[in-house]
Amino acid sequence: MLHYIKQVLPLKNFHLHVTFKNGEAKVFNARPYLSGPIFAALHDPRYFEQVKVDPISGSIFWPNGADFCPDFVHSLPETKLQIAPELDAVAA
Repeated sequence: MLHYIKQVLPLKNFHLHVTFKNGEAKVFNARPYLSGPIFAALHDPRYFEQVKVDPISGSIFWPNGADFCPDFVHSLPETKLQIAPELDAVAA
């Protein structure tokens, strides 16, 4: 099954709150996957927060071209993280 991300919100400590087109949502810990030259810029929290959703592919990406496939993100276990206070902080 193909998955499509419709919204992404950056959280603290390199976590992302991802909402899929089918309504599923999860917290994704990106930190373990930020290796290699393309992901070097993402180690800066301010740059990491520039994450966006590609409206065509449904992947999440950053201005330098780093990205994560929605099927990869969906396949990972959800990170247990209390997200409500962080989501409030992002929305403020």
